[in-house]
Amino acid sequence: MLLTKFLKTKEIRDELQICNPHKIAVAYIGADWADYINSNRIEEIILSPTLGSNPKAIDQLVEELGGWDKIYFLKNLHAKIYIGSEIAIVGSSNLSKNGIDVGGLEEACISVRSPELSKDINHYFETLKSKASRQFKDEKSKKQELEKLRDKWAAAESAGIGFDASTEKEIYEYGVPAASDEFYICFFDDYDGYSHSKEVSKNRVDDFHFSPKDELRKNKWVLSWEADEDGNPTGTMDWGYIHRIIPGGIVAFTKKGERNYPYTTAAIQEENGFGISTPRHRPFKLTRLTKKAFVETMREKRFHDAFYSAKKTWLVKNSFKQYRNFMEAWIINYRLMQK
Repeated sequence: MLLTKFLKTKEIRDELQICNPHKIAVAYIGADWADYINSNRIEEIILSPTLGSNPKAIDQLVEELGGWDKIYFLKNLHAKIYIGSEIAIVGSSNLSKNGIDVGGLEEACISVRSPELSKDINHYFETLKSKASRQFKDEKSKKQELEKLRDKWAAAESAGIGFDASTEKEIYEYGVPAASDEFYICFFDDYDGYSHSKEVSKNRVDDFHFSPKDELRKNKWVLSWEADEDGNPTGTMDWGYIHRIIPGGIVAFTKKGERNYPYTTAAIQEENGFGISTPRHRPFKLTRLTKKAFVETMREKRFHDAFYSAKKTWLVKNSFKQYRNFMEAWIINYRLMQK
């Protein structure tokens, strides 16, 4: 039996299945990581929380592993190591479709069965883990770094830069987000008692209106849905994107007998110098069936109360408590309507 074996691109995935690693150290993790390894086997995994890693993949990893105890962050990690019971694989392949699958990047690895080399590889893994433990000492620090990664990832995508081979999904493939503000769900109606400031009008493709009391972040997707005069969804909805936030960007004017318009903060979707107004991949497709399931889900009072208000000023931050419940119910209704 060969103690070491050279692996070309198309051979890496098969050898990784044989290896069945329980310890992993990779620079980047992609959206499809679970297609290549058994998450139940993972005892420890070290990742670099930098732009090549998909933050949603890390969310999924945390959920699959039942928390953060087995996950370590090391910013300057560039090694790719997979350690199994009898085999270790080292080389250039990150834990992603690009790094492992046919049709991705051209990669090369070495499969090791030598006890002496395996001992050295395990020792180096422990050294990396020790460095990672000093760099991010607890769950709080790792969560904070993940939030920074989300912002960087979103900003890069908004500029038309993609790091992952994943494509636009159906809603059930997208799943229930780990974060309660993965994207904003906001209503709009036919009220027109406002105008835009000059700053808003520049390079504007679309805009979304929020209360000054709200807490917003740029580089976020917005799912905007139309409400009729009774506050029910009409089925008209679309994706937008927040590039800039301009307090006072919406200038309200009140006609006699009309309400004061409270949504004066403008969240702007704009076109960049390359003619790009949104990132390449929206969170998921808004098909006819997806929209129909949305309308059905929004009929439930707890969701309607969270995502719509006619009398009181609506705040997007108040919708976060029901956000994940709503997404779960939306997917269930979508699946029921498929049958």
